[in-house]
Amino acid sequence: MAKLRLGCFVLARNEAPILDPFLDQLDTLFDDVEFVDHGSTDEGPRLVQRRASYRYSLSRLVSSGYPQSEVATVFAHKLIDRGCDFVFLLDCDEFLPFADREDLERFLETHSQFDIIRVPWLNVCPISLSGGDIFSAPFLRAEEPSTEFFKIIIRSSLKKKDPNFVIGQGYHNLVDPAGEVLAAEVSDAACIVHIPIQSYAQLAFKLANGSRRLTREKSKLGLNQGGHWVELAKLLTTAPTKSTDWISIALNYPYATHIAFGRVPLEFSFPYVRSSYNFDHALIADQLAGILQQDDEVEAGDPTSFYVLCDRGEIIAGSLDGSAKDAPAVRGDLRAVLPSNSCDFMGQLVEPLFALPSKLPHTAWAGHVPFMFVLMKMLRPSSYVELGVHNGASLIAAATAARTYNLDCDMYGVDSWQGDEHAGRYEGDAVYDELLRYVSVHFPRVHLVRRFFEEARAGFRNGSVDLLHIDGLHTYEAVRDDFETWFTALDPQGVVIFHDINVFDSGFGVHRYWAELKERFTTIEFLHSFGLGVLFLDPSDPRVAALVALSRSEPGQAFYRDLASMVAGVIHERMGYFGSVDIIRWRDEEISSLKMEIEAMQLTTGEIEMASGDVNRLRVEVSTLEVEASSLHVTLNEVFTSRSWRVTRPLRALRRGTHAK
Repeated sequence: MAKLRLGCFVLARNEAPILDPFLDQLDTLFDDVEFVDHGSTDEGPRLVQRRASYRYSLSRLVSSGYPQSEVATVFAHKLIDRGCDFVFLLDCDEFLPFADREDLERFLETHSQFDIIRVPWLNVCPISLSGGDIFSAPFLRAEEPSTEFFKIIIRSSLKKKDPNFVIGQGYHNLVDPAGEVLAAEVSDAACIVHIPIQSYAQLAFKLANGSRRLTREKSKLGLNQGGHWVELAKLLTTAPTKSTDWISIALNYPYATHIAFGRVPLEFSFPYVRSSYNFDHALIADQLAGILQQDDEVEAGDPTSFYVLCDRGEIIAGSLDGSAKDAPAVRGDLRAVLPSNSCDFMGQLVEPLFALPSKLPHTAWAGHVPFMFVLMKMLRPSSYVELGVHNGASLIAAATAARTYNLDCDMYGVDSWQGDEHAGRYEGDAVYDELLRYVSVHFPRVHLVRRFFEEARAGFRNGSVDLLHIDGLHTYEAVRDDFETWFTALDPQGVVIFHDINVFDSGFGVHRYWAELKERFTTIEFLHSFGLGVLFLDPSDPRVAALVALSRSEPGQAFYRDLASMVAGVIHERMGYFGSVDIIRWRDEEISSLKMEIEAMQLTTGEIEMASGDVNRLRVEVSTLEVEASSLHVTLNEVFTSRSWRVTRPLRALRRGTHAK
């Protein structure tokens, strides 16, 4: 058969992790590629330029909206005008199931009598969402191709019949100028291999982006314009994490609720892919910058207007007939709101979110534990005071962070352990004794101060507290008195955090006082888990520069709120494994230490009888700890063999990938 000329249009934004494997496909299967970049902040455009091939034309879309249909239509016509027999429209997560060019041409030859071919999606997913090079391991596939979602292939003959055809949003169909859908042949001989969810890290940023679009573009969202990501984001925040099977969701994309657990191995092995999939920390930082920029652009002009600029900066397509001077200015890189090194943003504000406390008692504060690690790593306080401790969830998180980041920090938990009208009344002695025993063993620099807040203030000199956490009685008067009483104890560059700023129940007045403080100080706030307010006494302190930068960018702060909330939403599931491992290790260390103490006592001649009471006490404690450790080992084995353990494998990998150095 005669050799065909095949063209492909690609519109991409921040697809660098998967772009090299995708470009391998284009190198193998296509002659003419129109690659349009939509304001990427990652290295995607450079990866395209690096191919240095005659087949690629790289241009840049400038628009505050997402004119996918309009731009694709322009370039599909261009490709046909340049002599392409067939034109494909692919996203960077879509791959053709043909081993080579000959295989593809055989498929097209069997459909050569049709002007439009509709090819169904077949969703596939890496066998593990752990990350790494997904193309070096097998894939799973949905049991059947989609019966609702297709991508189109256009034969050049269409332009003679319908010279003004328009490509629909999402590339699912073609319409005439009047909006009538053009008839197409549905292929049952091939599918588009679609990899919508490539790793848990990639999913995390897709979800954060989806929730940003929900708040910014409610009127524009639809199934073909990102609404599916919003549904996934909702699922993550409302469904029990341990019952959420993300691999099944990937195979049922774009639906977040129609979950079918059937899956089979994908036989196709992507033989044309030579490059690695790469989602490292630098690329994640670029993804963050891109989401911040996209949020900012929503407010920045008419989303229906666009220009496409070639590599020489000339306008080659657009929605208006103006000259270059009429084109909207290319927006600056919004990483200007981040630290000068975007990798610093990743290291300071993102990586610590994935750390875990040594223990997580039941608490309404759990949603803010990830941010505690961020704050401790960034501020590196030498003194931390917590007003309102209860069972110690936030205090243990702060202490774990201090140990994780090797901080020279004394930590004080102040509480009467009597309860109040908001915390409820509880058995204070039992709670205090259990917490005291725990921190005495694991965190010797944590001191429990069993006093009322005002009484305890006299024990701290002025200017001695770097980080103050106020979480006592939550009436307006109480939180105001706590802040004013302890204000002089703060270092001039101190930071204060307030819990429950987003609770409006009767009797809760933190939100009122927080609103007043926001008028006087630089602050950031989180709205999940009843809200957390963060107040900076000195916004020029370089240690907190990244957080202060976020406080001055509402899109940046809103995105970071979503990210922190999303990570916090899976903390209990992650603690189910890592917490058990750490507790077992610490129990084993306790047992070993106590046994050494017994041996030392037994070797002290002349004092054995005197020490026998202590020896017996220690032996009882060792026996108790060994029973606890044995139980924990059994529990951990149950975790290893549970379905939940298998489902959350991506989270374990994410923990390893972001472990503090």
